[in-house]
Amino acid sequence: MKIKTVIFDMDGVLVDSEPFFRNKVFEFYRRQGIDVPLKEINQLAGSSHQFTFSKMAEWYGKGITSKQIESLYHDTMQDVTYSYSDMLNPYIRYILKKLKPDYKLAIASSSSMELISKCLKECSIDSYFDLVVTGRDFKESKPNPEIYLYTAKQLGVSSDECVVLEDSTIGITAAKRAGMYTLAHRDLRFNFDQTLADHIFDDFLEAYVYIQNL
Repeated sequence: MKIKTVIFDMDGVLVDSEPFFRNKVFEFYRRQGIDVPLKEINQLAGSSHQFTFSKMAEWYGKGITSKQIESLYHDTMQDVTYSYSDMLNPYIRYILKKLKPDYKLAIASSSSMELISKCLKECSIDSYFDLVVTGRDFKESKPNPEIYLYTAKQLGVSSDECVVLEDSTIGITAAKRAGMYTLAHRDLRFNFDQTLADHIFDDFLEAYVYIQNL
């Protein structure tokens, strides 16, 4: 196997952002007097934009649409300050620096380009990536494999020349459906089913060594 490209998910891989946003969704419903258990909110981790706000509208009830709940939620987040630099996973900068000379590096994330750009800038890792792709540009995001197939095509590589770092069930499913070798970052907080992954790792130094041996 000759790996030429390493593709990273953002939330849960580059940055440990999922607990922060999960808690913000929980607080949003609590302020509205609506009880949504954290266990239910956990299913939003790694999900597409469409699924997230469709599910949030369902929990809210009262005939609200997904567009309306998105607007309401974003209004409540306007005054929330946070920095992705505080969420950067250990060793990410190190492994990006080590991988960069030998591989094309890309991001394929369900997050908006606005949030991806914010993350890369605040973490000072934007210079490492040859391509950044958002799932918002596709009719269907993960678990549909299109985002990964598009990323490979744009970089001029085949699926079997790519390795993907993911964490969520839907992200892993998307990468495997695209025919790519997939490494899953273990996270017991969200009860992800990671059994489809080719390898599950606990820290990013381990992932780096594993990639070097492929």
